Amino acid sequence: MMADWTNRQQVIADFLKAYGREGIPYYLVIPGGKGKAIELPTIILPDDILEGLKRALNT
Repeated sequence: MMADWTNRQQVIADFLKAYGREGIPYYLVIPGGKGKAIELPTIILPDDILEGLKRALNT
């Protein structure tokens, strides 16, 4: 999912609040099924994304 928070939509604010965040950027890998969302660093590198995807596969 990608969201544009230019207009501060409430649905995005609610999503961020559900994860204890108040602003963006915010990166998550959300595994399918029952896995817990994996939070990535605010400044992400390609290896961070790969690691998040690997962790998602193991949940």
